[in-house]
Amino acid sequence: MDLSQKLDEGTRRPIRKYPAQMFGNQQRSFQSRWFDQFDWLEYSVDKDAAFCFSCRHFAAAVGHAFCLEPAFTISGFQNWRKAQQSFKAHDISAAHKFSMEAWCEFKQRMQDGLKILNIIDKGHSKVVEENRHYMKAVVESLLYTACQGLVQRVVHDLFKKKQKELEPSEQPAELKKLSETRWACQHSALWAIKKITLRHSGHFAGYSASGSTQPQRRDARQSQRLNNFIIEAPIHRGHSSDDDLRTDCFYQVVYRLVSELKRCFSKDADDVLTGVSALRPQHKSFLDKKCILPMAQFYGLTEETLNTEMHQVRRLLERKTNQGHSIKNTSELLLLMEPYKDAFMEMHKLILISLTLPVTSVSCERSFSCLRRLKTYLRSNCGDARNSDLALLAINTRRAKALDVQRIIDAFAVNHNNRRIVLV
Repeated sequence: MDLSQKLDEGTRRPIRKYPAQMFGNQQRSFQSRWFDQFDWLEYSVDKDAAFCFSCRHFAAAVGHAFCLEPAFTISGFQNWRKAQQSFKAHDISAAHKFSMEAWCEFKQRMQDGLKILNIIDKGHSKVVEENRHYMKAVVESLLYTACQGLVQRVVHDLFKKKQKELEPSEQPAELKKLSETRWACQHSALWAIKKITLRHSGHFAGYSASGSTQPQRRDARQSQRLNNFIIEAPIHRGHSSDDDLRTDCFYQVVYRLVSELKRCFSKDADDVLTGVSALRPQHKSFLDKKCILPMAQFYGLTEETLNTEMHQVRRLLERKTNQGHSIKNTSELLLLMEPYKDAFMEMHKLILISLTLPVTSVSCERSFSCLRRLKTYLRSNCGDARNSDLALLAINTRRAKALDVQRIIDAFAVNHNNRRIVLV
Protein backbone atom coordinates (compact mmCIF):
# COMPACT_ATOMS: atom_id res chain seq x y z
CA MET A 1 0.00 0.00 0.00
CA ASP A 2 1.36 3.38 -1.00
CA LEU A 3 -0.22 5.32 1.89
CA SER A 4 1.64 6.47 4.99
CA GLN A 5 2.38 3.64 7.45
CA LYS A 6 3.88 5.60 10.36
CA LEU A 7 2.64 8.57 12.36
CA ASP A 8 5.67 10.76 11.62
CA GLU A 9 5.57 10.19 7.85
CA GLY A 10 2.80 12.69 7.18
CA THR A 11 0.24 12.62 4.38
CA ARG A 12 1.05 11.13 0.97
CA ARG A 13 0.16 13.64 -1.73
CA PRO A 14 1.47 12.65 -5.16
CA ILE A 15 1.07 15.34 -7.82
CA ARG A 16 0.37 13.65 -11.14
CA LYS A 17 -2.30 13.16 -13.83
CA TYR A 18 -5.03 11.30 -11.99
CA PRO A 19 -7.11 8.63 -13.80
CA ALA A 20 -10.68 9.61 -14.79
CA GLN A 21 -13.85 7.63 -14.17
CA MET A 22 -17.24 7.88 -15.85
CA PHE A 23 -19.99 9.35 -13.69
CA GLY A 24 -23.10 9.48 -15.90
CA ASN A 25 -22.14 11.27 -19.08
CA GLN A 26 -19.02 12.97 -17.66
CA GLN A 27 -15.50 11.87 -16.75
CA ARG A 28 -14.34 12.95 -13.34
CA SER A 29 -11.04 12.46 -11.43
CA PHE A 30 -9.25 13.46 -8.26
CA GLN A 31 -8.11 17.12 -8.21
CA SER A 32 -4.81 18.26 -6.67
CA ARG A 33 -6.37 21.56 -5.51
CA TRP A 34 -8.26 19.62 -2.84
CA PHE A 35 -4.93 19.14 -0.99
CA ASP A 36 -4.86 22.89 -0.30
CA GLN A 37 -8.39 22.90 1.09
CA PHE A 38 -8.06 19.89 3.42
CA ASP A 39 -4.74 19.31 5.19
CA TRP A 40 -5.79 15.81 6.33
CA LEU A 41 -6.40 14.55 2.79
CA GLU A 42 -4.07 11.99 1.17
CA TYR A 43 -4.27 10.04 -2.07
CA SER A 44 -3.50 6.41 -2.92
CA VAL A 45 -2.26 5.81 -6.44
CA ASP A 46 -2.81 2.05 -6.23
CA LYS A 47 -6.48 2.33 -5.28
CA ASP A 48 -7.19 5.68 -6.98
CA ALA A 49 -8.91 6.73 -3.76
CA ALA A 50 -8.73 9.45 -1.12
CA PHE A 51 -8.17 8.84 2.59
CA CYS A 52 -8.13 10.80 5.85
CA PHE A 53 -4.71 10.69 7.49
CA SER A 54 -5.89 11.67 10.98
CA CYS A 55 -8.78 9.17 11.09
CA ARG A 56 -6.57 6.31 9.81
CA HIS A 57 -3.87 6.80 12.47
CA PHE A 58 -5.46 8.57 15.46
CA ALA A 59 -9.13 7.49 15.58
CA ALA A 60 -8.31 4.42 17.72
CA ALA A 61 -6.22 6.53 20.12
CA VAL A 62 -9.10 8.94 20.81
CA GLY A 63 -11.11 6.38 22.75
CA HIS A 64 -14.56 7.79 21.91
CA ALA A 65 -17.29 5.53 20.52
CA PHE A 66 -17.84 7.43 17.31
CA CYS A 67 -18.85 5.80 14.09
CA LEU A 68 -15.91 6.03 11.68
CA GLU A 69 -16.38 6.33 7.95
CA PRO A 70 -14.84 3.31 6.18
CA ALA A 71 -14.60 5.31 2.96
CA PHE A 72 -11.89 7.54 4.51
CA THR A 73 -10.11 4.88 6.60
CA ILE A 74 -10.35 1.42 4.94
CA SER A 75 -11.76 1.22 1.43
CA GLY A 76 -11.04 4.76 0.26
CA PHE A 77 -13.25 7.50 -1.18
CA GLN A 78 -13.76 7.40 -5.00
CA ASN A 79 -17.00 9.29 -5.69
CA TRP A 80 -15.36 12.30 -7.35
CA ARG A 81 -18.70 13.78 -8.41
CA LYS A 82 -19.63 14.38 -4.75
CA ALA A 83 -16.07 14.89 -3.48
CA GLN A 84 -16.45 18.48 -2.28
CA GLN A 85 -19.63 17.81 -0.34
CA SER A 86 -18.31 14.58 1.18
CA PHE A 87 -14.98 16.16 2.20
CA LYS A 88 -16.73 19.10 3.90
CA ALA A 89 -19.15 16.79 5.70
CA HIS A 90 -16.27 14.62 6.92
CA ASP A 91 -14.31 17.68 8.01
CA ILE A 92 -17.06 18.77 10.47
CA SER A 93 -17.84 15.28 11.81
CA ALA A 94 -17.21 14.64 15.53
CA ALA A 95 -14.97 11.61 15.03
CA HIS A 96 -12.78 13.54 12.60
CA LYS A 97 -12.48 16.50 14.95
CA PHE A 98 -11.27 14.30 17.82
CA SER A 99 -8.77 12.54 15.56
CA MET A 100 -7.50 15.93 14.29
CA GLU A 101 -7.07 17.08 17.89
CA ALA A 102 -5.04 13.94 18.66
CA TRP A 103 -2.90 14.54 15.55
CA CYS A 104 -2.19 18.14 16.58
CA GLU A 105 -1.18 16.98 20.06
CA PHE A 106 1.14 14.39 18.53
CA LYS A 107 2.84 17.00 16.35
CA GLN A 108 3.26 19.29 19.37
CA ARG A 109 4.80 16.47 21.41
CA MET A 110 7.18 15.66 18.58
CA GLN A 111 8.22 19.29 18.33
CA ASP A 112 8.77 19.61 22.09
CA GLY A 113 10.58 16.28 22.15
CA LEU A 114 13.02 17.43 19.48
CA LYS A 115 13.71 20.55 21.52
CA ILE A 116 14.46 18.44 24.60
CA LEU A 117 16.66 16.12 22.56
CA ASN A 118 18.55 19.12 21.21
CA ILE A 119 19.11 20.40 24.74
CA ILE A 120 20.27 16.95 25.85
CA ASP A 121 22.58 16.70 22.85
CA LYS A 122 24.08 20.11 23.59
CA GLY A 123 24.64 19.17 27.23
CA HIS A 124 26.17 15.85 26.23
CA SER A 125 28.46 17.56 23.71
CA LYS A 126 29.62 20.02 26.36
CA VAL A 127 30.43 17.21 28.82
CA VAL A 128 32.29 15.26 26.13
CA GLU A 129 34.26 18.35 25.13
CA GLU A 130 35.32 19.03 28.72
CA ASN A 131 36.26 15.40 29.35
CA ARG A 132 38.28 15.21 26.14
CA HIS A 133 40.06 18.41 27.14
CA TYR A 134 41.08 16.79 30.43
CA MET A 135 42.11 13.58 28.69
CA LYS A 136 44.19 15.55 26.20
CA ALA A 137 46.23 17.00 29.05
CA VAL A 138 46.65 13.51 30.54
CA VAL A 139 47.76 12.00 27.22
CA GLU A 140 50.21 14.82 26.53
CA SER A 141 51.70 14.39 30.01
CA LEU A 142 52.04 10.63 29.50
CA LEU A 143 53.66 11.14 26.10
CA TYR A 144 56.12 13.64 27.55
CA THR A 145 57.17 11.39 30.42
CA ALA A 146 57.40 8.37 28.11
CA CYS A 147 59.55 10.19 25.56
CA GLN A 148 61.82 11.56 28.29
CA GLY A 149 62.10 8.20 30.06
CA LEU A 150 60.69 9.63 33.30
CA VAL A 151 58.98 7.48 35.91
CA GLN A 152 55.45 8.13 37.15
CA ARG A 153 55.49 7.02 40.73
CA VAL A 154 53.21 7.72 43.67
CA VAL A 155 55.14 9.41 46.49
CA HIS A 156 52.50 8.79 49.15
CA ASP A 157 54.74 6.77 51.51
CA LEU A 158 57.61 9.24 51.16
CA PHE A 159 55.22 12.13 51.81
CA LYS A 160 53.99 10.56 55.07
CA LYS A 161 57.54 9.67 56.15
CA LYS A 162 58.76 13.24 55.78
CA GLN A 163 55.78 14.55 57.76
CA LYS A 164 56.59 12.19 60.65
CA GLU A 165 60.20 13.33 60.61
CA LEU A 166 59.23 17.00 60.73
CA GLU A 167 56.42 16.72 63.27
CA PRO A 168 56.03 13.29 64.94
CA SER A 169 53.13 14.32 67.21
CA GLU A 170 50.80 15.43 64.41
CA GLN A 171 48.63 13.12 62.34
CA PRO A 172 50.12 13.11 58.82
CA ALA A 173 47.97 14.32 55.94
CA GLU A 174 47.41 11.57 53.40
CA LEU A 175 47.34 11.72 49.63
CA LYS A 176 44.70 9.87 47.65
CA LYS A 177 45.76 6.66 45.99
CA LEU A 178 45.69 6.40 42.23
CA SER A 179 42.95 3.75 42.22
CA GLU A 180 40.65 6.05 44.23
CA THR A 181 41.38 9.19 42.30
CA ARG A 182 38.62 11.40 41.00
CA TRP A 183 38.55 15.13 40.42
CA ALA A 184 37.56 15.80 44.05
CA CYS A 185 40.36 13.54 45.31
CA GLN A 186 42.89 15.53 43.34
CA HIS A 187 41.73 18.64 45.16
CA SER A 188 42.16 16.80 48.48
CA ALA A 189 45.68 15.72 47.55
CA LEU A 190 46.71 19.28 46.65
CA TRP A 191 45.15 20.56 49.86
CA ALA A 192 47.20 18.05 51.88
CA ILE A 193 50.43 19.17 50.24
CA LYS A 194 49.54 22.83 50.82
CA LYS A 195 48.68 22.19 54.45
CA ILE A 196 51.96 20.46 55.33
CA THR A 197 53.97 23.01 53.34
CA LEU A 198 52.45 25.98 55.16
CA ARG A 199 52.86 24.25 58.53
CA HIS A 200 56.60 23.77 58.05
CA SER A 201 57.39 26.79 55.91
CA GLY A 202 59.65 28.21 58.63
CA HIS A 203 61.56 24.95 58.83
CA PHE A 204 62.17 25.01 55.08
CA ALA A 205 63.17 28.67 55.23
CA GLY A 206 65.84 27.78 57.79
CA TYR A 207 67.39 25.42 55.33
CA SER A 208 67.53 28.03 52.60
CA ALA A 209 68.91 30.68 54.97
CA SER A 210 71.66 28.48 56.38
CA GLY A 211 73.22 28.03 52.94
CA SER A 212 74.73 24.95 51.39
CA THR A 213 78.28 24.53 52.61
CA GLN A 214 80.02 21.39 51.54
CA PRO A 215 82.85 19.90 53.57
CA GLN A 216 86.30 19.95 52.08
CA ARG A 217 87.37 16.71 50.52
CA ARG A 218 90.73 15.15 51.02
CA ASP A 219 92.90 14.25 48.08
CA ALA A 220 92.79 10.58 47.28
CA ARG A 221 95.92 8.73 48.18
CA GLN A 222 97.51 6.15 46.00
CA SER A 223 96.73 2.64 47.10
CA GLN A 224 99.67 0.50 48.18
CA ARG A 225 98.48 -2.19 45.81
CA LEU A 226 99.47 0.06 42.89
CA ASN A 227 103.09 0.55 43.94
CA ASN A 228 104.42 -2.00 41.41
CA PHE A 229 102.21 -0.79 38.52
CA ILE A 230 102.60 1.96 35.90
CA ILE A 231 99.68 4.35 36.37
CA GLU A 232 98.58 6.40 33.31
CA ALA A 233 95.13 7.60 34.44
CA PRO A 234 94.79 10.10 37.29
CA ILE A 235 93.78 8.68 40.66
CA HIS A 236 93.21 11.98 42.45
CA ARG A 237 90.13 14.18 42.11
CA GLY A 238 91.71 17.59 41.77
CA HIS A 239 94.05 19.04 39.17
CA SER A 240 96.77 21.50 39.90
CA SER A 241 96.57 23.35 36.56
CA ASP A 242 94.85 23.45 33.17
CA ASP A 243 97.78 21.61 31.60
CA ASP A 244 97.26 18.68 33.93
CA LEU A 245 93.56 18.61 33.07
CA ARG A 246 94.32 18.74 29.35
CA THR A 247 96.92 16.00 29.60
CA ASP A 248 95.16 13.68 32.02
CA CYS A 249 91.57 14.06 30.75
CA PHE A 250 91.13 15.78 27.39
CA TYR A 251 93.89 14.03 25.47
CA GLN A 252 92.92 10.67 26.93
CA VAL A 253 89.31 11.10 25.77
CA VAL A 254 90.34 12.24 22.29
CA TYR A 255 92.75 9.33 21.93
CA ARG A 256 90.05 6.88 22.94
CA LEU A 257 87.55 8.40 20.48
CA VAL A 258 90.04 8.26 17.61
CA SER A 259 90.83 4.63 18.39
CA GLU A 260 87.14 3.69 18.46
CA LEU A 261 86.50 5.50 15.16
CA LYS A 262 89.38 3.70 13.47
CA ARG A 263 88.12 0.39 14.77
CA CYS A 264 84.49 0.98 13.76
CA PHE A 265 85.13 2.63 10.37
CA SER A 266 87.46 0.17 8.73
CA LYS A 267 88.02 0.01 4.95
CA ASP A 268 85.14 -2.41 4.46
CA ALA A 269 82.84 -0.24 6.54
CA ASP A 270 83.86 2.84 4.52
CA ASP A 271 83.11 1.01 1.28
CA VAL A 272 79.68 -0.04 2.50
CA LEU A 273 78.79 3.47 3.73
CA THR A 274 79.98 4.99 0.47
CA GLY A 275 77.78 2.53 -1.45
CA VAL A 276 74.77 3.36 0.72
CA SER A 277 75.23 7.06 -0.09
CA ALA A 278 75.50 6.24 -3.81
CA LEU A 279 72.07 4.61 -3.69
CA ARG A 280 70.37 7.81 -2.51
CA PRO A 281 68.72 9.67 -5.43
CA GLN A 282 69.55 13.08 -3.95
CA HIS A 283 73.25 12.33 -3.43
CA LYS A 284 75.81 13.62 -5.91
CA SER A 285 77.29 10.11 -6.35
CA PHE A 286 73.95 8.49 -7.17
CA LEU A 287 74.46 5.28 -9.21
CA ASP A 288 78.20 5.90 -9.45
CA LYS A 289 79.92 2.65 -10.36
CA LYS A 290 83.09 3.46 -8.41
CA CYS A 291 81.09 3.96 -5.21
CA ILE A 292 78.65 1.04 -5.57
CA LEU A 293 81.08 -1.64 -6.83
CA PRO A 294 83.11 -2.03 -3.56
CA MET A 295 79.89 -2.48 -1.62
CA ALA A 296 78.67 -5.07 -4.13
CA GLN A 297 81.96 -6.98 -3.91
CA PHE A 298 81.78 -6.97 -0.11
CA TYR A 299 78.37 -8.69 -0.26
CA GLY A 300 79.47 -11.10 -3.03
CA LEU A 301 77.48 -9.70 -5.96
CA THR A 302 78.50 -10.11 -9.61
CA GLU A 303 80.16 -7.11 -11.23
CA GLU A 304 79.06 -7.83 -14.82
CA THR A 305 75.41 -8.27 -13.88
CA LEU A 306 75.52 -5.15 -11.73
CA ASN A 307 76.92 -3.03 -14.58
CA THR A 308 74.12 -4.14 -16.91
CA GLU A 309 71.43 -3.51 -14.31
CA MET A 310 72.76 -0.05 -13.42
CA HIS A 311 72.61 0.97 -17.08
CA GLN A 312 69.00 -0.17 -17.38
CA VAL A 313 68.05 1.50 -14.10
CA ARG A 314 69.41 4.83 -15.36
CA ARG A 315 67.27 4.52 -18.50
CA LEU A 316 64.24 3.61 -16.41
CA LEU A 317 64.73 6.65 -14.17
CA GLU A 318 65.12 8.91 -17.21
CA ARG A 319 61.77 7.71 -18.60
CA LYS A 320 60.08 8.24 -15.22
CA THR A 321 61.55 11.73 -14.98
CA ASN A 322 60.28 12.63 -18.46
CA GLN A 323 56.83 11.42 -17.40
CA GLY A 324 56.86 13.78 -14.42
CA HIS A 325 57.75 11.27 -11.66
CA SER A 326 60.51 12.28 -9.25
CA ILE A 327 62.36 9.90 -6.91
CA LYS A 328 63.33 11.72 -3.71
CA ASN A 329 64.77 9.02 -1.43
CA THR A 330 65.87 5.40 -1.31
CA SER A 331 62.45 4.20 -0.11
CA GLU A 332 60.77 5.59 -3.22
CA LEU A 333 63.50 4.01 -5.34
CA LEU A 334 62.70 0.63 -3.74
CA LEU A 335 58.99 1.07 -4.51
CA LEU A 336 59.89 1.83 -8.11
CA MET A 337 62.12 -1.24 -8.39
CA GLU A 338 59.69 -3.62 -6.64
CA PRO A 339 57.72 -4.59 -9.80
CA TYR A 340 61.02 -5.22 -11.64
CA LYS A 341 62.91 -7.03 -8.86
CA ASP A 342 63.22 -10.24 -10.93
CA ALA A 343 64.94 -8.31 -13.73
CA PHE A 344 67.16 -6.21 -11.41
CA MET A 345 68.05 -8.75 -8.72
CA GLU A 346 71.47 -7.32 -7.84
CA MET A 347 70.27 -3.71 -7.61
CA HIS A 348 67.23 -4.77 -5.62
CA LYS A 349 69.46 -6.55 -3.08
CA LEU A 350 71.72 -3.51 -2.70
CA ILE A 351 68.76 -1.19 -2.15
CA LEU A 352 67.34 -3.53 0.49
CA ILE A 353 70.73 -3.68 2.23
CA SER A 354 71.05 0.12 2.20
CA LEU A 355 67.64 0.48 3.83
CA THR A 356 68.11 -2.33 6.34
CA LEU A 357 71.69 -1.59 7.41
CA PRO A 358 71.00 1.57 9.51
CA VAL A 359 68.19 -0.21 11.36
CA THR A 360 70.20 -3.31 12.19
CA SER A 361 73.35 -1.46 13.23
CA VAL A 362 72.05 1.60 15.08
CA SER A 363 68.52 1.10 16.34
CA CYS A 364 69.35 -2.01 18.34
CA GLU A 365 72.16 -0.18 20.15
CA ARG A 366 69.83 2.71 20.79
CA SER A 367 67.26 0.27 22.16
CA PHE A 368 69.73 -1.14 24.67
CA SER A 369 70.74 2.37 25.72
CA CYS A 370 67.10 3.34 26.16
CA LEU A 371 66.28 0.20 28.15
CA ARG A 372 69.15 0.97 30.47
CA ARG A 373 67.44 4.25 31.32
CA LEU A 374 63.92 2.80 31.48
CA LYS A 375 64.46 -0.47 33.35
CA THR A 376 65.31 0.93 36.79
CA TYR A 377 64.30 -0.09 40.29
CA LEU A 378 61.28 2.19 40.02
CA ARG A 379 59.94 -0.06 37.24
CA SER A 380 60.98 -3.36 38.78
CA ASN A 381 57.38 -4.63 38.83
CA CYS A 382 56.56 -3.71 35.23
CA GLY A 383 55.94 -6.53 32.82
CA ASP A 384 57.61 -7.12 29.47
CA ALA A 385 54.66 -5.78 27.48
CA ARG A 386 54.60 -2.48 29.38
CA ASN A 387 58.39 -2.08 29.17
CA SER A 388 58.26 -2.81 25.44
CA ASP A 389 55.59 -0.15 24.88
CA LEU A 390 57.51 2.41 26.94
CA ALA A 391 60.69 1.61 25.01
CA LEU A 392 58.91 2.14 21.69
CA LEU A 393 57.73 5.58 22.77
CA ALA A 394 61.08 6.56 24.26
CA ILE A 395 63.12 5.36 21.26
CA ASN A 396 60.85 6.75 18.54
CA THR A 397 60.29 10.13 20.16
CA ARG A 398 59.75 11.94 16.89
CA ARG A 399 56.97 9.61 15.81
CA ALA A 400 55.52 9.55 19.33
CA LYS A 401 55.24 13.33 19.43
CA ALA A 402 53.49 13.27 16.04
CA LEU A 403 50.71 10.98 17.30
CA ASP A 404 47.17 12.32 17.04
CA VAL A 405 45.93 12.87 20.59
CA GLN A 406 42.28 12.78 19.54
CA ARG A 407 42.71 9.36 17.94
CA ILE A 408 44.34 8.10 21.14
CA ILE A 409 41.35 9.33 23.15
CA ASP A 410 38.93 7.67 20.71
CA ALA A 411 40.80 4.36 21.01
CA PHE A 412 40.77 4.64 24.81
CA ALA A 413 37.02 5.31 24.84
CA VAL A 414 36.29 2.31 22.58
CA ASN A 415 38.58 -0.18 24.33
CA HIS A 416 37.84 0.69 27.97
CA ASN A 417 34.19 1.80 27.75
CA ASN A 418 34.54 3.84 30.93
CA ARG A 419 31.09 4.89 32.14
CA ARG A 420 32.45 7.40 34.66
CA ILE A 421 33.97 9.69 32.06
CA VAL A 422 32.07 10.20 28.80
CA LEU A 423 34.41 10.70 25.84
CA VAL A 424 32.16 10.04 22.82
